[in-house]
Amino acid sequence: MVTRMSGLASGLDIDGIVTKLMKAERTSLDALVKKRTKIEWQQEAYRDINAKIVDFRNNKLANYSLSSSIGAKTSDVTGDTNAITVNSTSSSASGSMNISVDAVAKSAVTVYTYQPTPPSTDQNTSGKTLADLGFTGNTLTITQPSGGTATVTVDTSKDTLATLAAKINANKSANATASYNDATGQFSLVSKSTGAGEIKLDIFGDFAESANAGSNAKATINGIAYEQASNTFDMNGFNFTVRNQTGSSGSTTVSIKTDTDKILSTIKSFINDYNTLIGAINGKLGEKSYRDYMPLTDVEKGEMKESQITLWEEKAHSGLLKNDSILSGLVSQMRIATMADYTTKTNLTSIGITTGDYTTQGKLVIQDESKLKDAIEADPQKIIDMFTKAAPTGTKVTADMSGVGIFQKLTQFSMTALKQISEKAGTLTTSADTTADFIENSLLSDTIRSMKDRETDLAARLSDKETQYYKKFTAMETAINKMNTQSSSLSSFMS
Repeated sequence: MVTRMSGLASGLDIDGIVTKLMKAERTSLDALVKKRTKIEWQQEAYRDINAKIVDFRNNKLANYSLSSSIGAKTSDVTGDTNAITVNSTSSSASGSMNISVDAVAKSAVTVYTYQPTPPSTDQNTSGKTLADLGFTGNTLTITQPSGGTATVTVDTSKDTLATLAAKINANKSANATASYNDATGQFSLVSKSTGAGEIKLDIFGDFAESANAGSNAKATINGIAYEQASNTFDMNGFNFTVRNQTGSSGSTTVSIKTDTDKILSTIKSFINDYNTLIGAINGKLGEKSYRDYMPLTDVEKGEMKESQITLWEEKAHSGLLKNDSILSGLVSQMRIATMADYTTKTNLTSIGITTGDYTTQGKLVIQDESKLKDAIEADPQKIIDMFTKAAPTGTKVTADMSGVGIFQKLTQFSMTALKQISEKAGTLTTSADTTADFIENSLLSDTIRSMKDRETDLAARLSDKETQYYKKFTAMETAINKMNTQSSSLSSFMS
């Protein structure tokens, strides 16, 4: 290690001189670091847009392609519409059901009335504790219509019928609703579930019991009699609840039909998500590039105000993906795929959807919603197929291919772009995480790694260069110091 001399002998600011000499020498290293930083920014920009494409493909398109979205089913109820309520219809539902409600299930109810024996002048229960009413234990058991039991813990010296009711209501396992009438002294217990059987409370003291047993629901469905505790039936993809016994108007018929409102809603949501993605991509493709604005070094930042640094770096980050061939190709494929004919004379334009004017840059616009609704009502399956129809196995799909659904095309072209971005930038084809690590085996990752190696080598050479400068100045200082010593000795001799 070279001993650095501070310039005491020469009077020179050696550190300052070396710093200025090295500043010029470091220009090439700074340029390399800036270029590498720019590439890292570009890699991050790819990751950001990659996350948007992954989300669109794996989340949005995948969800829209589900039968529960664009192919959702709904029910058409005719006949005695007061007898039942259809809760939901699954995509697997088919055919129709003829339903006659013979009985609606009811919940078991038991009422307890305080009647002390022998008759007392004080039959009021208000404010009295359970101990006052004759209870001596610390638990009460509720027996449910199903035969199950639940235990409620009480404090006989403090609890009243009112607080007992509150404890029962707070106990989920009790599966019952308790009520207390302070004026009459009556205490009631109602099962939260319907079905045959009684609900009981091992009540204490002088309470008269009046029990009304629950009953099962009974219905005749397509000629077959069914009986169950619940009023809600789940059959053949239909979920419905019986409300009233079938009246004089006759039975109820439930038929399956395509949910055209759901199709319209799905198409609108798709258009919104499609436009969001294509807008984000076009924004990056057309973003202005400022070639003179390179990343700043720490030294450069130290010479600028914070506001100046912010404005500078905004321009330095701008245009990183301008006119990118991968993204341009994806946008082109997306635009062709959405507007190509599905069948002869059948495409988005024919059902009221266009790409708007040139300012929208390929975004989809519902030009005529009435036309779209009419097309869905006229042939819902045709519209579903226009968006979801898969290509025959082994067929190479092209953007303008007819007979293949828009969702299927966009799913394939999105993955093609994701693979290309991954090969170039090292992004993940299945992750929408904008902080995910990059794959090391990619074009940009390799370039960045190579540049870092070059920076390390160059930094080592510059360090050697700096050492050489200090060696020269140290030698100069040593010589001057020696000369000064000799001069001092000569002066002393002459005097």
